[in-house]
Amino acid sequence: MKTSAKPRMIYQTDQTRSKILVVARALFTERGLFDTQMLDVAAALGMSRTTLYRYFQDKLDLALAIVQILMAEITGAWTDPGPGHTSRDKVGLYLKRVWAEGG
Repeated sequence: MKTSAKPRMIYQTDQTRSKILVVARALFTERGLFDTQMLDVAAALGMSRTTLYRYFQDKLDLALAIVQILMAEITGAWTDPGPGHTSRDKVGLYLKRVWAEGG
């Protein structure tokens, strides 16, 4: 009888996530979103793509996380709905709130 393998532990830190966001933002600004691949971001950070994908589902998820930062910088009105929401959810909730309040 086979025993099931133990699930892998995935460690994420806020410090690493912040570094990813800073580097990705710089690359997206320099090269453009469509001309920057996740491999480029991982290479610039000296990490594997696998590690990068532990933090962000895909490039859109990473880009939306950067949009959250930009919205906070621009409007000062960003409120994080907390854990359990994806970047897509957070941006959607923010836009709904802004549009409902008229700006």
